[in-house]
Amino acid sequence: MKGLRALWADRAARPAVVALGILVGAAVFADFLASDLPLAVRVDGQTHLFPCVTRPAALRGRSQATLTGTEWMIRTPIPYGPAQTIAATGEVRDGPPPWGPDGAHWLGTDEVGRDVLARLIHGARVSLFIAVFTVLIAVGVGMLIGGVSGYLGGATDAVLSRLLEVMTTFPLVFFLIALLSVLRTQSLWPLVLALGLTRWTDVARLVRAEVLKLKTLDFVLAARAMGASPLRIVTRHLLPNALGPVLVTATFGVAAAVLLETALSFLGLGVAPPTASWGELLTQAHRTLVHPGAWWLAVFPGVCIALTVLSVNALGEAVRRKVDGGV
Repeated sequence: MKGLRALWADRAARPAVVALGILVGAAVFADFLASDLPLAVRVDGQTHLFPCVTRPAALRGRSQATLTGTEWMIRTPIPYGPAQTIAATGEVRDGPPPWGPDGAHWLGTDEVGRDVLARLIHGARVSLFIAVFTVLIAVGVGMLIGGVSGYLGGATDAVLSRLLEVMTTFPLVFFLIALLSVLRTQSLWPLVLALGLTRWTDVARLVRAEVLKLKTLDFVLAARAMGASPLRIVTRHLLPNALGPVLVTATFGVAAAVLLETALSFLGLGVAPPTASWGELLTQAHRTLVHPGAWWLAVFPGVCIALTVLSVNALGEAVRRKVDGGV
């Protein structure tokens, strides 16, 4: 909480904090904001609380648009699910989708009648999940390799440094394309692992440099003289004091991971449809360029991606200022 208060005190970072707060809130509560099932309903003599999350069997195959015989119903703000097509909603209009923004679909629909706003909200959950866990894996691996390399030195440092250099020689996007093509899967965790295990090099380099500097200081020498084990020295003394630069790198890494996920999904190597992600939405926009008037399919996902990246980068700059100010 102290860190959040410090960021909020930075006026330049406040818009980024607000924007990211809204984004994270939308991602966490996506099922309560946009769903084919309501927040609560009483139908057929049964009361269902939060069926948008619990997905009860009694309401399987039904939606807010087709529920009949209800005594009362509390709808979600956006009464459409991210994968709900025109066939499920039963909408009848003059022409086929995509349909532009209107009172029913605030940001329009895609080529099969799915609500763009619902897919954007649920896509935020997927894209942020991938970005955050990618960074957590990259930070974990980078701190481990950088800490061990910097503290042990000698042959261990030489081997790990060569591994780091080898990893940095591969063009990241092409390496990920090759890796994901070999895996032949488009589920979340393989994508997260592929991204996380290829983005640890910057963290490892920073941690190694910090550990090389810190291990010669008096508090580390004192811990070694008192008989502390190398593991305790690294985990209790060196790594916590090397966290400052890592936090800055991790913050910028979230923005980079969002862009990478978008690029991979656009190339057909990200999350498999019909799961919504921002990159997959842009892929749909590219497919529907034959509809020259369907500008909303590219504009709204593009704006979300741009605002997220700008906000995360602004937050990263604020974190960097705090870290530099604390040195």
